[in-house]
Amino acid sequence: MSLHGNQYEVDAALVGRKVELVFDPFDLTRIEVRYQHRPFGLAVGLVIGRHTHPQAQRELPPPSTPTGIDYLKLLADKRDAEIAGHRIDYASLANDGDGDGDGDGDGDGDGDGDGDDRDINQEGREG
Repeated sequence: MSLHGNQYEVDAALVGRKVELVFDPFDLTRIEVRYQHRPFGLAVGLVIGRHTHPQAQRELPPPSTPTGIDYLKLLADKRDAEIAGHRIDYASLANDGDGDGDGDGDGDGDGDGDGDDRDINQEGREG
């Protein structure tokens, strides 16, 4: 079956019969097939080149009237006021002070912050 340049497959029992097609003109990918006013399932799209009916035109709502409020500027001004005078100290971000690189500041390198360099998985084992 062909509709506006698209190819569809319908039930084989409908070959040669006059059918009714029910579809949304803005969505030609879903077409309901009816025969003698009874639903006969959906047509299966084989080749879909056009997704809308050629004469379908959406009615766009009228553009809203501007309020004169610049919400992005308000947010930017609020953020600027919150961080005023606070600069990021990149040097302190790269150096946690103990040189082991785990970020806990205790210098033992295991990341638990207790200063005792041990593997917590080895606790309680002898050997």
